[in-house]
Amino acid sequence: MTAQLLRFDAAPKLSVDSLTIADPDGRLILTDISFEVAGGTTVGIVGESGSGKSTLLRTMLGAVHRDLRAEGAVAVDGIPILGAPRSTVARLRREGAAYLGQDPPASLTPSMRVEQLIAERIVERANSQAITEALHAVQLPTDREFRRRRPYQLSGGQQQRLALARALANRSRLLLLDEPTTSLDVVTQAMVLDEIVRQQSGRTTVIVSHDLAVVAQLADWLVVLRDGEIIEQGPFIDVVYRPTSDYLAEIIDACPDLAKKRDQRPPHSALDGHHLASALKVDGLRAAYETRSGRVVAAADVSFDIHPGECVALVGASGSGKSTIARSVIGVHAPEAGTVRLADKLVAPRAADRTQDERRRVQLIAQDPWAALNPRRRVGAALARSVERFRGVSRSQAGKIGLDLFEQVGLHPDLFNRRPDRLSGGERQRVAIAIALAAEPDVLICDESTSALDVSIQAGVLDLLAELQRDLSLGVLFITHDLGVVARIADRVLVLDEGKLCEHGTLSEVFDHPHHEITRHLLASSPSLSATIEDRSPTHIQ
Repeated sequence: MTAQLLRFDAAPKLSVDSLTIADPDGRLILTDISFEVAGGTTVGIVGESGSGKSTLLRTMLGAVHRDLRAEGAVAVDGIPILGAPRSTVARLRREGAAYLGQDPPASLTPSMRVEQLIAERIVERANSQAITEALHAVQLPTDREFRRRRPYQLSGGQQQRLALARALANRSRLLLLDEPTTSLDVVTQAMVLDEIVRQQSGRTTVIVSHDLAVVAQLADWLVVLRDGEIIEQGPFIDVVYRPTSDYLAEIIDACPDLAKKRDQRPPHSALDGHHLASALKVDGLRAAYETRSGRVVAAADVSFDIHPGECVALVGASGSGKSTIARSVIGVHAPEAGTVRLADKLVAPRAADRTQDERRRVQLIAQDPWAALNPRRRVGAALARSVERFRGVSRSQAGKIGLDLFEQVGLHPDLFNRRPDRLSGGERQRVAIAIALAAEPDVLICDESTSALDVSIQAGVLDLLAELQRDLSLGVLFITHDLGVVARIADRVLVLDEGKLCEHGTLSEVFDHPHHEITRHLLASSPSLSATIEDRSPTHIQ
């Protein structure tokens, strides 16, 4: 076998045969994985976190960590990749395959400019027009100022799109994508998916995602993993239209979906209680921040209120100002104008100037609980400390209250003394919710709090939030770009565009009868698994 046997002038056949991978302790990561697809096929690999999806994808490039033991075979066009000579694997990665991992910044050389990073992948046609086309394909700016930036001067979403642009730009015949649309707003996600579809011709594509609705728009063949084993596989529409496993049926049911808002959203509306005082009232908020390109107005005369027991969703594309509004409400971003009231009481713009009780009343649950938790501190100790701080009780009482809060958010007491790295993503998010509840708040602000979670775990967290909202009469401001999630949890919807509220109303008013073009665009861009299944269903399936 030599590197010269590899040919990259056509989409390659991909085969995995009895692949088993174990860690140094013998724990199985992948067990007896087998599938084969023809060249030009798009394979979707789905499953919850820890199911082995990313390990399987990297193995297709011959990238098995030296501490892992691999058995079985992986072949590209019949040429073995697993255990192949370095020259064969190196040529595959250089000329035949493009890979995008879950950490896009890791693939971007910090010292290189945007245009250099693109040109590096399109060597033979690296002219200005080709670079412009590559940036435009993933909805990135094409002006000279942006092209001269370095990765650290871009937002996280821009870094992700730049890494995707590099993966698409070299026109490799084998394209391997690991969660390529995570953290993208629905409009950008739809455009990026359209571009991937446009470039599927002549390529074999493998896409890993926890979002089945995204995979549904791309995949011909579906592989469903759980705990390192294939639960189901086959032609996509056959598998999802008639799932044979309870696991896949649960994933399908848990997928946030605009079409399922009527029968999924728990009955917790507080709309009949408008005579009650507002839990949160924002009036005439104006907030801005500085960027390299100049001053950006993130909120322009924004006004809204939230009543006890009510969930109000704030939606909009990335950069529309959602997170700045949240930061202004909790007092970490000082607005230029406007007021914030908690329980009809005016509070200072800055959290540092608010009383302890005022800070207690509104709590933020961020997207990444990992960043909010001290990796060296046991989660129970972090929770107890928050209880002590806000409730003024002894350390022993705080521990008991902390255990009660653990139970309230659905966490087992055995997890109380674990550190964050010993918890799953969903468990860490529940810890973050428990810490917020320690303050006995009136309002929870959830800023993309479920966007990084598997759909089944996300569904559990959303149900928990709905239950807490109802039982504790919490007002909830839920910030998200996922309209399927909004359909599941919200009572009212605020649509934000470039810092301005362009539409608001009840869930049904906004989703069923949108008036503004931005709202219609967001709704049209939001993926719907049920609609995609119906569109793709062959007429012979009844």
